[in-house]
Amino acid sequence: MEQSNKEKIIGKIRKCSIVISVFCLALAAFNGFALYQSLTGTLGISLTETDQTRITVGYCFGVVIMLLSAVLFFTMSRSGRPFTQKKTWLVVLIGAVLFLNALVPTVIMIPLIGIKALLYLVTSSSLLESLMFLFAALIMYYASILQQESDETL
Repeated sequence: MEQSNKEKIIGKIRKCSIVISVFCLALAAFNGFALYQSLTGTLGISLTETDQTRITVGYCFGVVIMLLSAVLFFTMSRSGRPFTQKKTWLVVLIGAVLFLNALVPTVIMIPLIGIKALLYLVTSSSLLESLMFLFAALIMYYASILQQESDETL
């Protein structure tokens, strides 16, 4: 018997999600290793104290973002259903951490370069990424409502 299109798509979502979750875990490990080297001073590059702090904070955010992403995709690989409340909240959380990833380095740089640090915030790709994730979460929330209504009508 041939699988329905819905079952095929769910199967593809599950397979792709497990691959992406493994990549996210690998990136979390790389960021963790770089964080360790940054904290122990074995990163191998000479930086100002401000740059060292900014880079170390960036690695921390990288670890958190990749671990949250791994959880998101791993849970998606188990169910094959992307539009649930739990996954929506994970996307909101990732968006919030991305926003902090854009904001905190700016705050760290203010004592060094003053108001010019705002240029760093405005030109940071993390700011736009965070806004896109937060908007995607809103779309996912709406899709989860539609999914729930669809499931209840069957």
